[in-house]
Amino acid sequence: MADSRIPSSSPVPTPEPTGCLGVIVRLSWLAIGPALLFALTFKIGDTARFSGLDILFWVVAAGMVVVRYLDIARLGGQTANCEPAGMRDWRRYAVAVPVVAGVLWALAHTLLVGFMR
Repeated sequence: MADSRIPSSSPVPTPEPTGCLGVIVRLSWLAIGPALLFALTFKIGDTARFSGLDILFWVVAAGMVVVRYLDIARLGGQTANCEPAGMRDWRRYAVAVPVVAGVLWALAHTLLVGFMR
């Protein structure tokens, strides 16, 4: 007798859960870091001079890149679309963050000076 069951397609691998730490790390580079950069952009524009906020801005930007690296290298990181991420994704992120941060920082020191007053 022939087997009448339809063969299933190959199983789709599911990412291993990384627990609370994985969620916090992903939220850090995906949401918290960009939100901090955005808020600091306006705060820097409000002060209109170089200050500790500028240092904090760049520390946050660098921290985002480091956290993204740890997410991929140690925690089985995923892309924003929940697909497995690799070092190629990290390299793109490591280039994009400083470029976007540089634009925001320049914007804060030029066009946004006194904007919130």
